[in-house]
Amino acid sequence: MGTYNLYHLKQKIIKDSIALTRSKNIFVVRSMCLLVGSCYYLGLLAVWHIPSLSIQMSYNLYQASMQATINYLNPPNQTFERLIQDPNLVRKTLQQIDNS
Repeated sequence: MGTYNLYHLKQKIIKDSIALTRSKNIFVVRSMCLLVGSCYYLGLLAVWHIPSLSIQMSYNLYQASMQATINYLNPPNQTFERLIQDPNLVRKTLQQIDNS
């Protein structure tokens, strides 16, 4: 199946090269085949990598928002200092949550 698709891709590149150059000279068509083939290759490469890039960006955004939320809700080194200074802080916080 892969060789069949590759054959059709090669024929399409040759057909497009002949249509672009409007020439029957083999050297002109071959040089245009290199250009058209590289454009097809770059297009396939972009289409192949777009999903993986969007997944990577989504994952990075999720990690950054999670870290920002954790840092906002629990400032480093202040939570434990407040718990040590005021042992009733947990009880007060739970009462505030129940009241709201």
